[in-house]
Amino acid sequence: MLKNKYLTKICLSLLALVFAIEIFSFVILVYTKIFLNKIENGTITEAELSFADWIEMYGAKLDGFYYLALFVFAIAYLVWLYKAHVNLSALGAKNLRYSHASVVWWWFVPIANLWKPYSVFKEVITQSQQVMFGSVQRKKFQVFLLIWWLLHFPSSILNAILKRIGELQTLNGYHFLLNATLLQYVFVITMSVMIFYLIYNVDKWQKKANQSKPVSLQKSY
Repeated sequence: MLKNKYLTKICLSLLALVFAIEIFSFVILVYTKIFLNKIENGTITEAELSFADWIEMYGAKLDGFYYLALFVFAIAYLVWLYKAHVNLSALGAKNLRYSHASVVWWWFVPIANLWKPYSVFKEVITQSQQVMFGSVQRKKFQVFLLIWWLLHFPSSILNAILKRIGELQTLNGYHFLLNATLLQYVFVITMSVMIFYLIYNVDKWQKKANQSKPVSLQKSY
């Protein structure tokens, strides 16, 4: 039996929750941008003012819930990645470059964590295809992985800039802040979609590879 039978569902469910919050937050930011334009044009309505008050009241709580969901997902993802790597050995993958434990602790090694987690996940993807198809047949997944990983850098930079800027006191300043935040959400939404797709497919390949093995070997795991 594979080691992440139920963990994949938990991981994808948490990621779906994170994605839903990201989409909702993005929509709120777009509305806020429209709201600011209406203030400048003097066409704001009472209903829009009430909604703006709601956003101001619950916006911080939504951010807090988002970061909590993201933190829980990050833990689930690391556990899933570890077990997915363990599955490679159970499925007969040969010459693995990384140890099972290293797929987690590379995330916490300064400097090396700029590329090692990407390399680890690449091994999980390529070796999962190898045990399923006998070769790496679908290189588009490696491209998706690379895009997912590269998007971490502009997203992190934007996040650091936004935290340093804080609140601005002019409409032009708010517009800049909103545009930068919207761009960051484009990055994180894209990342969420891609990691969902990658996790789902790795799990699918490993399950099919497991099912193709003799029952006696499956039980020996």
